[in-house]
Amino acid sequence: FQAEDGIRDPLWSRGLGEQCGPIGSHAMMSGEFTGGLWNPEDFLNHCANGINQATDLTGTRLDFFAISYYDRAPCYLEKDEWNTNHPGEGGDLALFDTFVRRTRDALNRHGFSNTDIEVSLGGMLFGTDGKWLWHGLSPGGAYDASWTALSWFKLLEGNVSLWSRWSMLRTSGLFSGPELAATHALKLIARMSGDERLTVNKNVPEDSLLQVIASRAPDSEVIRVLVFHHASDVRHPNATTPLSIELCELADSDVSVLTWHIDKEHGDFWPQWEFDRKAHGLMDQDFFRSRDQSDILHALRDERHKALWRAKETSYKELSRFPDPEERILKVDRGCLTLKCTMPCFSVHLFEITPKNETNT
Repeated sequence: FQAEDGIRDPLWSRGLGEQCGPIGSHAMMSGEFTGGLWNPEDFLNHCANGINQATDLTGTRLDFFAISYYDRAPCYLEKDEWNTNHPGEGGDLALFDTFVRRTRDALNRHGFSNTDIEVSLGGMLFGTDGKWLWHGLSPGGAYDASWTALSWFKLLEGNVSLWSRWSMLRTSGLFSGPELAATHALKLIARMSGDERLTVNKNVPEDSLLQVIASRAPDSEVIRVLVFHHASDVRHPNATTPLSIELCELADSDVSVLTWHIDKEHGDFWPQWEFDRKAHGLMDQDFFRSRDQSDILHALRDERHKALWRAKETSYKELSRFPDPEERILKVDRGCLTLKCTMPCFSVHLFEITPKNETNT
């Protein structure tokens, strides 16, 4: 309690609160409100009713409250190296809604109904081999791209303000290397930042892992449609699915449609790496922790294998380059525009629709 009291209120009492930004707390657990390093209920009760140890007044301001969220693995595991007691879980954020609801209920009980919920850290714990994923806590490949899009969809649906994942960027520094498909998915999601979310009428179940998110830019007529197709188990992908999206209540005009594709054939070096890994006979014991972790160079044990990676790194970087968009000129007819695409499993697509009298940026 001393850290929250000692930082939060003295700064605000001196008029410095706005400069330091929001201050809150992390629950030190994955949202179950049991079994953590400390009891979040005690903390929330202190903030609501306890004596602030810096001001001697009742109550402490709480701008946000954070949990973590980790799926167990990108597949169904019988066991893992930590012997966790969650057999059978795949990578589909199945418990995310429950954790968020428990957190919101706890905040409401203590009078913090307007306090933001955040997810601080998260990802996946183990690879398909049952070993810890270590750096970034994310598997390589397009699987993590669609999992990342699913995460964002869950944030929107649960009214969660942000998710700060472990770093996945590979552009520079100690862990530089080929960029990840998941990072490309984040770039597509970032293009929708600040947009107004639009209603999407879908003929798929609410818990489907094929989802559509649509938005409109606030100061223009630009519409963006993000589509992703995911599955719980990377070893058992869903069938490729044709998709038709109809946009209505538009002004009749010619429009420019930019389309970005992120999948195993666009912006993803992982299939080639897996092929090379097997072709050169690399075994599980050649990796520190899981063979599926995305930071490959730091996972390899043998200098010969590191040399193999370095020799091919330039070609991997080319395969992982952020894809250029495809452009089509389509016509809005009687207020409607139909977009068609084919969605392989573990893919993320973004459509950006701009009237021809505006300019894509």
